[in-house]
Amino acid sequence: MKTKKALYKDLKTCIELSEFITALANPKRVAIICFLKSGPKNVSTISKTLNIPQSSISIHLNNLRYKGWVKKEKKGREVFYKISDKKIISLLEDLSKQFLIIKERR
Repeated sequence: MKTKKALYKDLKTCIELSEFITALANPKRVAIICFLKSGPKNVSTISKTLNIPQSSISIHLNNLRYKGWVKKEKKGREVFYKISDKKIISLLEDLSKQFLIIKERR
């Protein structure tokens, strides 16, 4: 595991970290990831449950696929999306805990 000093050792690493954080900066993407935590879902189910238009869901899922956080599986004629790395859920849970701690201190 990298230490704090090693994490920020060069500009390339800082850029990659910034891009990673930027991908999390959209509440719809965070909601999609949290919803997929319970298992694979198709675009229609995600759209109906989160009350987000299907076209918007598709755009966000493509972004999340590009980042490698979700992957799609075709089952018959349907496409289902699922979390590709459970560490993203752990990261969101840790961020949520830290956010609540900081928020309470304000």
